[in-house]
Formats: sequence, structure tokens, C-alpha cells
Amino acid sequence: MDRLHLVDCTLREGDQAPGVAFTPAEKLAIAQQLDRAGVALADAGMPALGPQEQGFLRAAVDACEHMVVGASVRCLPEMVDLALGCGVGAVFVICPISRLHLEKRLGVTVDGLIANLGRCAERVAAAGASLELVAEDATRADPEDLAALVRAGVRHGAARVYVADTVGALTPAGYAARVAQVVSWADGELAVGLHCHNDFGMATANTVAGVEAGARWPTACVNGLGERAGNADLGAVALACSELLGLDTGFRPRALSALARAVELASGQLIPAQAPLVGQNAFRHESGIHVDGLLKDPRTYEVLDPALVGAQRSLVLGRHTGRAHLRALASEAGLTLDDQALDALRDQLQQQSHGVPREATQALRDALARHVASGTPLGVDQLLAWARLMGDPA
Repeated sequence: MDRLHLVDCTLREGDQAPGVAFTPAEKLAIAQQLDRAGVALADAGMPALGPQEQGFLRAAVDACEHMVVGASVRCLPEMVDLALGCGVGAVFVICPISRLHLEKRLGVTVDGLIANLGRCAERVAAAGASLELVAEDATRADPEDLAALVRAGVRHGAARVYVADTVGALTPAGYAARVAQVVSWADGELAVGLHCHNDFGMATANTVAGVEAGARWPTACVNGLGERAGNADLGAVALACSELLGLDTGFRPRALSALARAVELASGQLIPAQAPLVGQNAFRHESGIHVDGLLKDPRTYEVLDPALVGAQRSLVLGRHTGRAHLRALASEAGLTLDDQALDALRDQLQQQSHGVPREATQALRDALARHVASGTPLGVDQLLAWARLMGDPA
């Protein structure tokens, strides 16, 4: 299998998200989970933030057994020295390459940027770390300027160049075309990475498109956390690349659910119910047609086994529930219900305006089991009573 190397940015980009402030202990715990999950490289923080960040980076370097811990810096030699002082194995040198950033924000030329890159590269090479060249705002850069930066990366011994879609400005097709250009300019002399933001909701799709265009070092954040609307989602990128593209990612998907919950708790940013793979509804089903298919063969309405990502399937009772689900619940309790009883219960459920929590579903199973144990005849009235109870859990 073709090998993909996941680069996590949760500990830097995620930490920069408005309202998020990981403690050093939380960051270290997440770094260790990422390490165990099989992430290859982490852009774990910015040492320029101060002693606390530097202390975390040193602790992460010591604690992670397999994942290379890196740090992000501006394209200035003194910033590189700060990162190297933390013992990191990789230095992400951020090089704004669009004229908007170069002229309006920094007041430097392309030549001046590349000259600074050369001085930074000397320090990184002397320390034995890898130079990770981040082409910031690459999707809005003049192609000639971006090509010059990529060739400078080759000349100065960069390990990788990351094509940053800094404000999510391209569609998947447009981003793939830009990545293909960079792959061509790199000409096998340095690897190509990806960094996508979610301003138009396409960060994950753009990242997968970039992989299809030849890049093999995508960055992503757990739960899609990140600046503004976030970044590409680590779990979705990893599973899309392994399950849909057939690439070996080195990622251990069973670790995903626990990792997502840990980041949710530490960040205070709730995972949306509809989030791919880890959201409450990712493997939760109510529709009668879907549940009937799932009971016959889960592959009918699930593209992968939820256990693969450390999750569980949940069949929810509600106004869209069909006979197949109700019959299965009764069967679990050792009962065989006729169509009249099933239809009466379904009619009652269909009057409800909201789904039934998992606890109420279990309550129905328990009640059915008690009926079987007592030998009491089961009637439609009892079923309707349970349906009303489940419609109003309070």
C-alpha cells in the first residue's frame, strides 16, 4: 500500500481557536494519545508564546515514543533558535508567500523571505532537525513566487513543503491543481504536505483532493478544531485516505473516539451531532427503511463498522421507527408480536416530535423482559403506555 503520513496540528491550530486554551497537562495528554494513535508528526506549538509553551514542547518530546514533535516559528533565525532549544525534531518555518501577506502584512519581498529561509535552514540542519517549509497562503500566491519558494526549499534541504490554503479559498478541484503544480516543482526532491482551513466547509475535502494529487503529508486537527471555522478533520482525513483511497496511514482508528472525546473535553468545543465518525449521530439510526436494512446487513447503510473507530451502532426509537425495529426489540425479550400490536406501537411513536433516548430504549427492553418473566399476557395497552413513557422520558 502507498504510505501516507498524518501530521497533527491540534496542539497548535486547535489551541489557537477562539475560546480554546489547553493547559500544558491537557496538551501533553493529547500528544501522548496522538502518539499511540499512530500520528507521524505533530506541529505541537509555538515556542514564541513563552516559557509555558516551551516547557510543554520539551515534555512532549520526552513523552512521545514514535510521533516526531515539531514546533512552528516565523521565518526568522532567532525564532528557529527558540524551537531548537526545546529539543524538537522538526521546525515548521512559516513563509507567507502571497503578495497580500508579503507586502501588506510583513513589508518584505520574495527575495527577502527566501534569504531569511536560508539562514533558518542553516540552523535547523546544524541541529539535525527536519525543516518543514510552510507556504502560507499558497492558494492565493502568484505561481512564480510559490515556485521560487519551493525551489528554495529544495536548495536549502527542506524535508517537506506544505501547501497552505490559509483562508479556504479554493474548491477541491482548484486545490488539487495547485498541489499538482507543487508536486511537479518539488520533482521528488522534497515531499509535499497539505494544510487546509474550513472557511467554506471544504477543508477535509480539499485535503483528500490534495492527497489524490500526489501529496503524502496532510495536516489536520482532531474534531476539525482550528482558527475561525477550523481545519481539516484528522479522523475523517485518516479514514477517507485508508478506506476510500486504499492508502496505508499508520493510523489506529480504534483510538479515534477516545481521542475526539479528550479534545472535546479539553477544548470545551462540543462535537456536533452530525460530525463524521465521532458525532452522536454518526452511527445512529431511526428511519424504518434504514433500520430494516441494517438489521439484515449493516453494510446497507454504514460504510464501515463503527467498532473500527471505537464507536457503537445505536438504533433509536422515534416517529420514523418501522415494524422491523420494534419486532427486533420484542424478539430480544423473547416475544413475538403480531402486526396489530406493532402497528399500534408504531402509530403512537409517530405522534412523538422527538427521538427516544437510548435509556428509554433500554427501558422498553427491560419492561418486555419483565413481562416474559412474569408470564403476564402482553397487550396493546401496555405497549402504548411504554410508548407514551418513552415519548416523555421525564
